[in-house]
Amino acid sequence: MQRILSGPYRWNRLLPIAFILTGASITAMALAADLLSLGGPQGIGPRQVALALSGFAIFLGGLVLISSVSQRYISEWLLIALSAIAVVFAADLLVINGLPDFVAKHLVLTSIGFSILTIGMISSSSVERTNDSPWFNLFAQDKLQISRFLSIAVQLGLLVFVVRLFRLENQAVYHNLMLLAFYGFLVHYFLPSHYRLPFFLLVSLAAIAGILGFVNGIWLIGIGLGLIGICHLPVSYNARVAILLVAGAALVALRAGWLQASWLEVIWPILASMFMFRLIIYMYDLKHGKATPTLTSTLSYFFLLPNIVFPFFPVVDYSTFRRTYYNEAQHQIYQRGLQWILRGVVQLILYRYINYYLMIAPGDVTNTLELVRYLISNFGLYLRISGQFHLIIGILHLFGFNLPETHHLYFMASSFTDLWRRINIYWKDFMLKVFYYPTFFRIRHWGASSSLIFASAFVFFLTWFFHAYQWFWLRGTFLLTTPDMLFWFILACLVIVNTLYESRRGRKRTLGQHSLTIGDIAALALRTSGTFTVMAVLWSLWSSDSIRDWIALISVVKVTLENIGVLLLVFLTIMLLFGLVIWIRSLADNKAETNAKQPTSF
Repeated sequence: MQRILSGPYRWNRLLPIAFILTGASITAMALAADLLSLGGPQGIGPRQVALALSGFAIFLGGLVLISSVSQRYISEWLLIALSAIAVVFAADLLVINGLPDFVAKHLVLTSIGFSILTIGMISSSSVERTNDSPWFNLFAQDKLQISRFLSIAVQLGLLVFVVRLFRLENQAVYHNLMLLAFYGFLVHYFLPSHYRLPFFLLVSLAAIAGILGFVNGIWLIGIGLGLIGICHLPVSYNARVAILLVAGAALVALRAGWLQASWLEVIWPILASMFMFRLIIYMYDLKHGKATPTLTSTLSYFFLLPNIVFPFFPVVDYSTFRRTYYNEAQHQIYQRGLQWILRGVVQLILYRYINYYLMIAPGDVTNTLELVRYLISNFGLYLRISGQFHLIIGILHLFGFNLPETHHLYFMASSFTDLWRRINIYWKDFMLKVFYYPTFFRIRHWGASSSLIFASAFVFFLTWFFHAYQWFWLRGTFLLTTPDMLFWFILACLVIVNTLYESRRGRKRTLGQHSLTIGDIAALALRTSGTFTVMAVLWSLWSSDSIRDWIALISVVKVTLENIGVLLLVFLTIMLLFGLVIWIRSLADNKAETNAKQPTSF
């Protein structure tokens, strides 16, 4: 086929003309179906839309091929925009008199794929163009590249099937978002590198309009563009911050109902999730960053695709977002994303099991074992947040964003500072970067310990405040409860004391150590179990409606020898389980280190 495409040379002109005529004819037939009495219900429906999109895709493919090198970017951009529309159409977000069926969806996607692959094959073989065409040339790929793509596509398809089978989260997640990720990845993979980020942005914007509705989506995008525009006003940095604060105060007044804007009720949680913390990071990076933001990267950063269905979203750092974009081989990034999607799916399934079969209401706790069951299962519900974050970042990997992990074995934390490093890592990095380090270095003349205590206390105060502020945007009321404030105060004290201890005694490192002894495993298991137990109790405090309710819950356990024995037995069981996990991980780490040190030979 490549020989046919490459010569005689006239084929390079005849095929594009054939594509243009064929595509125009198909599009005209689809739009004039009622006039031509081709059957089916009257009016434009999903089948006519699918046929029109398919014909237009073929038409644009021919237009790209026949255009001159200096002007073909116009038709290329139209094809990228049409590809984004096709993905949204296949994800059931473009509804015109009904949802498209399986055949209609895949007809559009097949036409898009056919046009993209044909452009790559003909462009790379044409004598009028250079051989380094940016479009994907199927004939130039080796079997390894194709097999890697097929492997990733099959794995992703299976994960989409599992998410849809278990109906994880809500319909917008298990149906719309997962189809967007699957079909979007398939199209995105074959696009030239310089069109991949614009394609991701277009899909994200179209998804906003598709899920929230066109009018609500326009409001969200419009307000977002206004906030981004303020960040780049030709005034001083402090003036821009002041204008942002005024704009934020106006939005707060609207959210609180002081100013009536009932038509904006739908968009508040998502708008706040997109801009509440990212604006802080973005302004910080504008002031301190070296790289100049681009329009596409900035809009992609704020309008991230999964954010439209996840109001509680990891605080992605803008510098990391740009620095990690395709910073490794693409297949490694995609495969890591699949691993994290799988991890997120497993955690969401575990959360559902705990929530449905293990969790009991606080009022149903009547004895010591039921209290232990409640404390552990209640803390285990955090798997939902962890699972969502893994799923979110895994999906972003499919589009080239090689972002770091959001959580790392947080149930295995051996101290409170270790927990702070492992749980919601993006939040920790955000607070350290924007608030802790600037505060610490500004007051370091106070002395190391005083500066550490004040900066850490300030960070935890802001953590409490920002969580309460986030609650306001999600629920419409500011979270001011005694259990919430007491939870953050106790956790701050524990982390600060732990940090002071580590700063004076030093944190024990395990890098480069030999295998752990039984004593090392027992000591680590004891610390891990203690941290887990304290956090489970604190988490029950945070989950309670009032201090009185929490005291009533804890007071179920009477101070008797029997209850103390039950609690000790449960603690030893937890310690044994953690010790077993630590031992298995130690063996795996030692094996990996040994294999890494062995010389490579035949």
